[in-house]
Amino acid sequence: MGTRRTGTSCAGLQEALEQLTDLLKDERSYRSAISYAKRLVLQDPLREEYHRQLIRLYALVRDKASAVRVYQTCVQVLRRELGVAVSPATRQAYEQVLKSVEAFEPSGRAVVQPRKDNLPTQLTSFIGRERQVEEVMKQLQNARLLTLTGSGGSGKTRLGLRVAADRLSEMKDGIWLVELASLSDSALVLDAIAAVLGVREERDLPLLQALMDYLQPKQLLLILDNCEHLLPDCARLADSLLRSNPSLRILATSRERLNVPSEVVWQVPSLNLPNLGASVPAELMKSEAIHLFVERAASVMQTFSLNQTNAASVVQICRRLDGIPLAIELAAARIRMFTPQEIATRLDDTFGLLTGGSTVAPSRHQTLSAAIDWSYVLLTPKEQTLFRRLTVFAGGFSLHAVEKVAPDLDPIVSKDGSAASSSEEFYPENVLEILSNLIDKSLVLAEGHERVVRYSMLNTIRQYAHEKLHEAGERRALRHRHFHFFRDLAEEAAQKLRGPEQIRWLNHLESELGNLRAALGWALEQEDAELGLRLALLLEGFWSRRERLSEGREWIEGALSFAKEDGRMLLHAKGRNSLAWLIYQQGDYATSLRLAQESQKLLSELGRHRGHRRRTSLSGVDRLASE
Repeated sequence: MGTRRTGTSCAGLQEALEQLTDLLKDERSYRSAISYAKRLVLQDPLREEYHRQLIRLYALVRDKASAVRVYQTCVQVLRRELGVAVSPATRQAYEQVLKSVEAFEPSGRAVVQPRKDNLPTQLTSFIGRERQVEEVMKQLQNARLLTLTGSGGSGKTRLGLRVAADRLSEMKDGIWLVELASLSDSALVLDAIAAVLGVREERDLPLLQALMDYLQPKQLLLILDNCEHLLPDCARLADSLLRSNPSLRILATSRERLNVPSEVVWQVPSLNLPNLGASVPAELMKSEAIHLFVERAASVMQTFSLNQTNAASVVQICRRLDGIPLAIELAAARIRMFTPQEIATRLDDTFGLLTGGSTVAPSRHQTLSAAIDWSYVLLTPKEQTLFRRLTVFAGGFSLHAVEKVAPDLDPIVSKDGSAASSSEEFYPENVLEILSNLIDKSLVLAEGHERVVRYSMLNTIRQYAHEKLHEAGERRALRHRHFHFFRDLAEEAAQKLRGPEQIRWLNHLESELGNLRAALGWALEQEDAELGLRLALLLEGFWSRRERLSEGREWIEGALSFAKEDGRMLLHAKGRNSLAWLIYQQGDYATSLRLAQESQKLLSELGRHRGHRRRTSLSGVDRLASE
């Protein structure tokens, strides 16, 4: 009974507060209405309609900063308590407040801020990155605009906030964070900055000018967080504000540069990984990636620790996840369900495994897939097309290879074999620009080499893009195109290995070894052993000169085991002959002799007794085999 009376009493109080708030609002006693609306929010903080009402009341008294704070509180409460985002109605109410220019009458250009910053309190420790923090601090001392770029989940925001916190005492007028991820309209960037700083619209003064006037005498650091989906307005505003105040510093985080003249771009790297061969737990903990996994796993399961039994699996997890902080944290959260060994074996389904992040975190950081989705949806159709097609390459790729394999040189063929036209075709002359855009958006990495720049993708990003390629039905046609490009490359190399450019071509084949292996594997997957055998034979000089005898032997043996001899006797003869040569170099003379004899027999049957000379004679092999 007591519980029922309490519940009834609470319900009656809320009803009375609702009526009073509505009555005072109708009478235009907005300040009084706000006091009752605040009590409603305290009574039931999970009811969005109370937050919306308070937002609108603050708008009516021209207090945009308070309206923004109510909205941000609503977002945080719903995430923390229910794990949901605000409704479209609440978001619309918030955006209407930011758009309300004419409703704000002059009342001073800025609200006095009681604090020197609005930096959020971090609930988890900041691990490693001492060198990066030091480097960013140095950059920020000289740069007017410093943009931290990196892929989704790389830790741009966290690094920026750490650097900002360390510089707080140096900024006379404070450090102010403007979170832009929740904005869907680029026109609201100016309003969001003004709201954080407490700058209000004046009747005869545009908001931008009011903001510049406010900032002009200030020495402060402005943090623009998550600019990538609002780049044009972020860039325009940053440029305008910096020109108006020589003491202003701006630190931006974005998945691509703002492209402002004064901008300095700093790429946020992944966490460092353990040295190869390291296995002692104490030594492994010096790796930032390992340290992060262990600490986050221990916060989920207090009994967890790194030991000799699980060390190899934890290393495998961190390496497979490229040292990306978000991915590692999501993997560590699974420790309550799986052992490190089980997590490592499940990483083939990375995006199915790495879900269930903190409900307080932004939705794009609650799963690894959502983090990359955020970048993918911001790409143009042509960028999306090239992004997914780049996954046909393995172990990196050159611009020339992309220009030959990825564009719409021929109709793409769908899974059922029929032609499927791409909705966004592009051609070789477009590739450089589109690839440059993907690099700028932190989805492709560029690495300088002596003669040519090579490109690659992080494993996690490549896996995501590969799923998009599968959905588009383009994989089969691209793999076919990929195979023929690298078959042609191997054919040219086979000729060059006999000349003065031998070393350069051996190095070239070495750099493309991942792609050559992928091409060989694809041919055998298609049960087209003839294609695979021809490519493996073209690489015989490479297998031999680079002492990859066992690998070359495996590829040729595999192709020979699948290939049919009918009508392909010459190819089989060449295959056995090359295999005999590789095995001879390994010292297995008996097997080498047998294969050489089989090759001679096939050549004899074809009437080519002298048509296929070998570097080692049968008599020589026979003599060695009998010793």
